[in-house]
Amino acid sequence: MSFIEMSFDGVKEAVPAPEGEYPLVINSAELTKSKAGNPQIVVGIGFEGTDEFMGFRHYLSLPGPDDEEDKAKFKKIFLKRFLQVFDIPTDGAGFNVEDFFGARGFCAVGQTEPNDAGDIFNDLRLPKFKED
Repeated sequence: MSFIEMSFDGVKEAVPAPEGEYPLVINSAELTKSKAGNPQIVVGIGFEGTDEFMGFRHYLSLPGPDDEEDKAKFKKIFLKRFLQVFDIPTDGAGFNVEDFFGARGFCAVGQTEPNDAGDIFNDLRLPKFKED
């Protein structure tokens, strides 16, 4: 058996950030489907300049062919808010998921209610978008 010499002094689990506004960076983005089979983008978000706080996921629901007009409009509002916060370009016809990687923004972050295991996570609190 090989022994690997390594000290774990000072190694701590990352914790959720307190509610507040933070500089954020997108670490990952993947076009997937929700459990219900609807299109979505799963975005991994980290806190820029610190490893004290754990990163978190943000789910962007995309309008689907079966969405009613109001539901599709609601999804587009949240998409536009997200794209503006992270300064992700859109040409009016759409956007590229590849542009998410490394995008930076400043946004309010909240905390979820504890889950069954008592774990708390962060979530994104998107501001209303600025009109074009």
